[in-house]
Amino acid sequence: INPQDFRSQPLPGLQDFGTAKLQGGDMKDNLTGAQAAQLVSFHILVPTYVPNGVSGKLQYSVMTGAEVMFTFSSSMTRAYLDKSGYKNIAIPANLAGATFTINVAAGVEMQYSNANALPFFIIEVPAPIIRATGGASLNELRDFLLSLPNIPQSLATQLKSIDLNSGTIPIPLPPQVTAQHVTIHGAPGLLLADNTPIGGGVLWQTHDMIYAVGGAVGNATQLMETANSLR
Repeated sequence: INPQDFRSQPLPGLQDFGTAKLQGGDMKDNLTGAQAAQLVSFHILVPTYVPNGVSGKLQYSVMTGAEVMFTFSSSMTRAYLDKSGYKNIAIPANLAGATFTINVAAGVEMQYSNANALPFFIIEVPAPIIRATGGASLNELRDFLLSLPNIPQSLATQLKSIDLNSGTIPIPLPPQVTAQHVTIHGAPGLLLADNTPIGGGVLWQTHDMIYAVGGAVGNATQLMETANSLR
């Protein structure tokens, strides 16, 4: 995704099309591994290998479970479209008042405590559950939003090709980021690394869990070895 595509006409936000309500999502910091384990529903994996320059004890934080509910508003959407010069765009009737919820169970973030070492983190969180609870499906909401004129055609084409029922997570990346598909613990993942001090990371999903490791480390080999060492 090229950020320059949005400089002249930024993407609208969901707040232009309805209201969102968040419940939960609090952070509990400075936990021990035992304390963190009591607050999540999964076995926390820790690495047996870390990249060069990473050191210190693991510090644990837990984000409690959260629910986000989005309610589509035809009146807010009409006002946004009229203001943006799109008075001719019709809003599907079944979107009026449709609700969509995202539920995320408690997850854990781990960081190494040595302040003089390279920042490095590990995130483990259950895959979110997204539901359409009103008169419109997720695909219908997605298709309407992507039909708006200010959405770059290349972005719309990519997102429309994703099956929302498959569990696929779209990850927008600018063209200067080096990304490649990899396999971690037998599962498909994405490696972001360019061997520079900017840093990098690895992201993958398996057994209804999402994992990410990364930080100020750009060495692809060391990032992959860390990811595959989680036990």
